[in-house]
Amino acid sequence: MRLNVEEEQSIAFAIRDAEKAAWDAVAAVGSRPPSKGRTRAAQVRALEIAVEQLMLRSFKEPALKPAANAARRAWNEAETQHWNLAMSAERIARGEAKKLGGMLLSQEDLEQEGHIGLLRAARRFDPDLGIRFSTYARWWVRAQMTRVDQRCHPFTERHGSGIGKHFLVPPHRIRSMLKRLERQRRTSHCEIVAGQKRRLADRTQVVSDAVVDDMSACRP
Repeated sequence: MRLNVEEEQSIAFAIRDAEKAAWDAVAAVGSRPPSKGRTRAAQVRALEIAVEQLMLRSFKEPALKPAANAARRAWNEAETQHWNLAMSAERIARGEAKKLGGMLLSQEDLEQEGHIGLLRAARRFDPDLGIRFSTYARWWVRAQMTRVDQRCHPFTERHGSGIGKHFLVPPHRIRSMLKRLERQRRTSHCEIVAGQKRRLADRTQVVSDAVVDDMSACRP
């Protein structure tokens, strides 16, 4: 489902309206919401926590159930619109997976990670930024794929205390290390073959000298 600029903006503003309705439902019962935070992601996460806390309170206080249900419906609507906005750029996840899929991760795995990146982008997208969601989402898709690509190849570093600490090696470093190991393996193999040939030649020379000595001893 590919959207134009107006459709992306429409969904983004629908998300904002649903989130505002959820905040209003939380505030209507005097529930103290957590700090909204400065970033868009922090605000969305704070709203999710506030709705969950209000639902838990409503189990103990039946009078809060109408407000809790209203907050839950508004939050579910926001989440549905988040997903619709994310899936409108699904082609981006598919295209980036084709570029990055290969030896380290399959295209299918990367495409799934791309969907996670799209959902992260949808939860953070601000229609007032003046850019298209597809442009904004591409960075998040690439970041998510790169992150999981690196996470699949942890190395362990040993410290003086004997405790191992994991650190991440970028994929290009891994490929370089593999090529260097392959060159070392080929060099070692060539040295082994050369040594075997030298030993065989030495043995052949010893046998030849022994035959000559035996023939000389047999002469009258």
